[in-house]
Amino acid sequence: FGISLAIPTKRKIVLLWCRIGTSLFDEAVKLLGVHGQKVAHNSRYDLRVCHANNIKVAEDIHCTLTAARIYWDRRQRFGIQPLSEMLCPELSDCEEEVKNESRRIKSRYTRSGHPKGYTNYSFIPDEIMSKYSMIDAFLCLMIHCMIHPRMQDVYEEVYTREQKVLRLALKMEEQSLQYDCRRSLI
Repeated sequence: FGISLAIPTKRKIVLLWCRIGTSLFDEAVKLLGVHGQKVAHNSRYDLRVCHANNIKVAEDIHCTLTAARIYWDRRQRFGIQPLSEMLCPELSDCEEEVKNESRRIKSRYTRSGHPKGYTNYSFIPDEIMSKYSMIDAFLCLMIHCMIHPRMQDVYEEVYTREQKVLRLALKMEEQSLQYDCRRSLI
């Protein structure tokens, strides 16, 4: 488990990545608790992980996944990689090194206590994970900067409603009520 942040300042964007258990992680957790705009790609998942780890995240969270689904054709893929291929192709291959390392780890050994071939981001070395995580945070911020002004002009009502639904779904899950996304589409 780790946190990656892209923090815009007056003159530059500060990129931050840290693993749990470090002093930098503790500082990143404090930043998440400060009021102000925050952007996540799939904020529902990120907020669920934070809640499960007792990390308080202050309100005003924007979701680039939700915004992209509203703004562009809903039949397309809206992960960070497909969106970055469209918006900033020079960074769209950032996930490849992580995928390659994950395949290498799966083929070489299995960690004790995990099923054969199981791996997750915590198994990936810091050098690879930090680069990927900071690019991921940067791409999320760039996607937000490109989409959000358009969302405010054209789809503000729909986006605001979707943000409320995301918060409601998260509260339901926090109280152990699972939200069935597939069934809600019917």
